[in-house]
Amino acid sequence: MCYCMKEVPSIYYLCTIMYIKTWQGRLKNYYYLLSAVPPEVSPTDGVTSKLISVGDPITVSFFVANEPVPNVTKEGIHWVFTGIGGAVNLSCTNTSKYSFSDNCLNLTVSYTEGSDAGLYQIAVTTEAGIGMSAVEITVRKSE
Repeated sequence: MCYCMKEVPSIYYLCTIMYIKTWQGRLKNYYYLLSAVPPEVSPTDGVTSKLISVGDPITVSFFVANEPVPNVTKEGIHWVFTGIGGAVNLSCTNTSKYSFSDNCLNLTVSYTEGSDAGLYQIAVTTEAGIGMSAVEITVRKSE
């Protein structure tokens, strides 16, 4: 029988399980069950689809939720772009095309081209598991 469910520091929920010998009224077994909760990742503005014009810059931002916020390191964040040419691992490395900020939770494309249209996915790994989210970018020709 699970008597209580409460949050303990960071990413775990604690459940106390007790078995009692009813005829003696004594505690037979006493267990703690810790359950890890993976991070919840969402676009900062709540928008999962964006339309931009060729040449415009765009920043795709995500936040990691859980109370308290789990410790997220740059090594635990992975970006993948899937466009016409297939999937490309962007992996938080700054290049002339992409830049990252806020511990890689923001991805900026300084000058967009038609080939930047596609799905930008982020995977955040913590000791509790993996949280994922994505934003679809559509690039239209300038008028």
